[in-house]
Amino acid sequence: MSRIRTSFYYRFSPAHLDKQRCLVWLCGLLAIAVLLFGSPPAAFASIHRYPEAGDRVLWRSLQTLRDEHQTAWQIVFYKRMNAGEMVSLNLRLVGFPGGTELTGQPLTISTRNGQTWTASAVTDTPLPNTAGEYDLRQIMFELNGNPAIELHLPTAESLNLIVPPFVVQEWKTVAQKAL
Repeated sequence: MSRIRTSFYYRFSPAHLDKQRCLVWLCGLLAIAVLLFGSPPAAFASIHRYPEAGDRVLWRSLQTLRDEHQTAWQIVFYKRMNAGEMVSLNLRLVGFPGGTELTGQPLTISTRNGQTWTASAVTDTPLPNTAGEYDLRQIMFELNGNPAIELHLPTAESLNLIVPPFVVQEWKTVAQKAL
């Protein structure tokens, strides 16, 4: 009985409570430090290299972004190289079946500081009507910095897709890749 009584008093004694509080605070600080410094960044770079036949190589960045109506779009930015020379630098937008249809018209790209470009549609690849592919070769080399850009999708209704700066940086990394 005295043993139970002493352990009860020890657990709730002021000295022991201070030790418990200190331990709780240390565990809390450790958890915060792990969350802040030990967790991965918010967005992983999704750049991959795919060897093709012969000296051909494909570099690709793949992201899923949502338009202003919260509809998801798969965004594939890729660079195809042959014998160390860039063959194409394209952006493929893929909507989900039954979703918004792209009209096959050029894609308009703009930044908040007023830069605007028009990317022509690449027609050598047969795609479903919810997908489109555009040549970004010239645009990527004219784009200054890594600003957020806005894609004005060629649809029946006005539809915009914001591309955040980290994705633009990823595209620039793909554009600069060598073999």
